[in-house]
Amino acid sequence: MKKIATVFMAILLAAAMLLPQAMLAFTMNGTDNVPAGGTFDVTLSVSGEYAIHAAHLSVEYDPNSLELVGLEELDVMKNLRSGNNLVILDYETLAYQGKIKLGIGMPTDAMNAKGDIFKMTFKVK
Repeated sequence: MKKIATVFMAILLAAAMLLPQAMLAFTMNGTDNVPAGGTFDVTLSVSGEYAIHAAHLSVEYDPNSLELVGLEELDVMKNLRSGNNLVILDYETLAYQGKIKLGIGMPTDAMNAKGDIFKMTFKVK
């Protein structure tokens, strides 16, 4: 499980490095030990002072160890979808590769939301 969390954090740090002028932070929370056959949730959140008009985020996991069984859009995603924004969240097409892709384009107002983006539910194989 620690290896999986390390992969998640490396991806988040890489995304944050794309915005050097911003004070942007992604965080994820989850459970440390889950037995085979058990499920657990991981919530992706964003915080900090930033303003962006476009973003691409990729979350990767080991599909040989984990199965994505659910994804729930939370407050930040719901707010993005309610505006005049382009939001693409793909978690089904690349699930066999262990990838979740999020693309956001805000043509008018910059994004500066803080809070929970989405919650992923995984099953341990």
